[in-house]
Amino acid sequence: MEMISINREEIIANLISNITSACKERNMSINGFCRQCNVHKSLIDNLKRNSIPSVDKLANIAVFLNISIDELIGLTVRNNCNSYEKLTESDKGKVEQFIADLLAAQDGENLAGRSDKKEL
Repeated sequence: MEMISINREEIIANLISNITSACKERNMSINGFCRQCNVHKSLIDNLKRNSIPSVDKLANIAVFLNISIDELIGLTVRNNCNSYEKLTESDKGKVEQFIADLLAAQDGENLAGRSDKKEL
């Protein structure tokens, strides 16, 4: 079995990045984020001092962010198939319209290929 080497500085940078991004996305302060995750408000300061939170705190944060601990610390990258929820209402409308247009075009192709189609 191959030994995995994990760079502490990268883990801390990923934690800080994921937490600050989550706060911005949710329009939430770091203190509010910490309350929601049941971790101490000094979390970011401790990370900047090279202190990685305990596994239970990492788990609380990961659960709140709906990601795995691996994703939280940057060992794996999340497949963005769940990013629809993060879109603005305007962008969701554009996606939905695009899908509707694709389906309509597909229906038109299906009708064009039928020999029993009716002229409109």
